[in-house]
Amino acid sequence: MNKISKVYLKRIIGLAVLAIVTACDQVSIVQSTDWVLTNGRFYTVNDEKPWAEAVVIRDGVFIYVGENKGAQAFVTEESKITDLQGSMVIPGIVDAHTHPGQIELTRYETTFTGNTREEFLAELTVYAKENPGNGWLRGCCWPVQEFVDGNLGPDRNDLDPIFPDRPVWLISTGGHSFWLNSQALQELSINEDSKDPKFPVAMYKRDNSGRLTGWVKEGAAWVRVNEVFEVDTEIHEASMRDMLEILGKHGVTTLYDAGTKGFADRVYEFLSKLDKAGELAIRYEGTYRISIPENVRLAIPEMKRYREVYGGERLKFNTIKLFMDGIHENRSGAMLQPYADDPDYISDTILSVWELKEFLLDLHEERFDLHVHVIGDLATKRVLDAVEMAKEEAGDGFYPRVSLAHLQTVDPGDWLRFRELGVTANFTPWWSGVDVPNPIGEGLEQVRSEDTFRAKAIADAGGNVTFSSDTWNLRNLSPFLGIQVGHTRQYPREWLTPGADPNAFLKPESEKMPIELLIQGYTINGAYQLRMENQHGSIETGKMGDLVILEENLFETEPHSIYQIKPRAVVMEGILMHGNLN
Repeated sequence: MNKISKVYLKRIIGLAVLAIVTACDQVSIVQSTDWVLTNGRFYTVNDEKPWAEAVVIRDGVFIYVGENKGAQAFVTEESKITDLQGSMVIPGIVDAHTHPGQIELTRYETTFTGNTREEFLAELTVYAKENPGNGWLRGCCWPVQEFVDGNLGPDRNDLDPIFPDRPVWLISTGGHSFWLNSQALQELSINEDSKDPKFPVAMYKRDNSGRLTGWVKEGAAWVRVNEVFEVDTEIHEASMRDMLEILGKHGVTTLYDAGTKGFADRVYEFLSKLDKAGELAIRYEGTYRISIPENVRLAIPEMKRYREVYGGERLKFNTIKLFMDGIHENRSGAMLQPYADDPDYISDTILSVWELKEFLLDLHEERFDLHVHVIGDLATKRVLDAVEMAKEEAGDGFYPRVSLAHLQTVDPGDWLRFRELGVTANFTPWWSGVDVPNPIGEGLEQVRSEDTFRAKAIADAGGNVTFSSDTWNLRNLSPFLGIQVGHTRQYPREWLTPGADPNAFLKPESEKMPIELLIQGYTINGAYQLRMENQHGSIETGKMGDLVILEENLFETEPHSIYQIKPRAVVMEGILMHGNLN
């Protein structure tokens, strides 16, 4: 029996133990299965007892958390005893928004590296001459800050002379904009009569005459990716395994998959096979993703189908994902004030407040939670308004736990509302560095550009703040990268381009988060977001035995070295999953 399968068996036994564990630090019955870990510095993330020296795990469950002396009562000749020799230990990590299913899903034939408009077009021209053909060309990545200026963006008139005879699909550096030539639009039956899925977020950009420019934003493109990309199953599945392995080795024991574009069945069928074989080494929360309004009617039926067809011991489906707006880089964020370089811009969201309120009431009846992409302050405000209305209408016992992801620009008047409405604020801390060049360009004037990602402000106002990787780039998966950048508001110095100021940080300085908050956001707060706080997220008696054992003390490590941390060992439900404790 492999160690992952053993976790499943121990978890079944452990659930029985949960029923008899009391609120005390120990139970009276000693069993031979006890694993006694002593001489550690356990940061428990339990406010009543933040630090401990020792724990005892029985059948995957903590049955003792306290001093070394008390742990000795559980020691027998058969007990497994581990001296941690002063190692720091934190609970298993929750990555509350990531994308394992998207790794190597949409594979691009080539990556273009031109940093300016002129360089990029010249590179396309050379490629076209050296690589003739008539099939799809899928390329990455046009520099969004070079092509987007207010309501102006890339145009197929620049692509058509270079690629007159083959369809071309180019993704932007921001990942939310796509540049298609005339052949691609024709291949996808997109023409001047095509209706935008939701203007101005998920849309086909037109010029003043109504002509399609080939610039396609957000969900208008995402709903078509399965028509453009052919998935290499072997590479995709191997890459998912690799990503889950890397997450696990960095201490992640639970994750929320925030969407798989149009390939959910492919992704969840594979994960279900792993789960049934006892090979899924992470608790995995899957989702249905709403990127255009017409997806709303499908969301609940599809989630029910996913549960029935793919749900298992580790693979669960409880939270639906909704895009409420786009991103600042392509000027599709829903803003209270227009973009600085487009004073005529009028924002909107994928759903109105009333539409979202009605959807929340449906989720209340069907007992699902909701995770919402919001970038602009208008999008955030509308979600909070809808939650407030739905709670008033539903009365006591309103079911959905609502979490808002990204929150790049939030009205300060809404910080307190997260606590008041019980809405979770989810951030990706490693985004909080100084980008050179700024991908938003001139879209936000200085005041707004220096008032972004206000996680600490929301936490200080009493909101539940969680953290995530939101990537399928293996380099950026580590939660310790998130802890470092969230703490310093600076990217690792090794990432900086020549000439960049190593002391520059993303303002405001007040948003440099303390290590305590970052650990909390990656553990108990994330567990709360996913309705797992009673079993996971902290080191307490009665909870499942998940531990991340570190060589370094996070509170003493030089801040610019935190991202390099790799756990000494990772324990999940009392089983050593990664590393060693010799």
